[in-house]
Amino acid sequence: MGCHGATADGVPGKVPPLAHTLVQFMRSPAGRSYVLRVPGASNSMLSDAQLAAVLNWIAGNFGRDQLPESAPPFSVQEVAATRRMPMVSLRTTRGEVLKELAASGSAPPEDY
Repeated sequence: MGCHGATADGVPGKVPPLAHTLVQFMRSPAGRSYVLRVPGASNSMLSDAQLAAVLNWIAGNFGRDQLPESAPPFSVQEVAATRRMPMVSLRTTRGEVLKELAASGSAPPEDY
């Protein structure tokens, strides 16, 4: 709730929304990795299990109808193995992931 708000809509121009976009990132390994490595997730005080639970709750409550069957929920093991891997450039990584998602289906807008 701290960054993205109670409805996961973010703050326009400052914090991108998770509502209806998290599920798009969950479609690809690169998207999943990106979500787990952004500063809010990687530096969160939540445990790996708590972070997995929060992300899965957001996906289920703000995009369940958009979640493809091929996108499994985040697991504690996935969170633990990924979230502490450094991301050299948030903008570059986000841009690469958005291009990949757009090429394979729906993606958040480029200015996400």
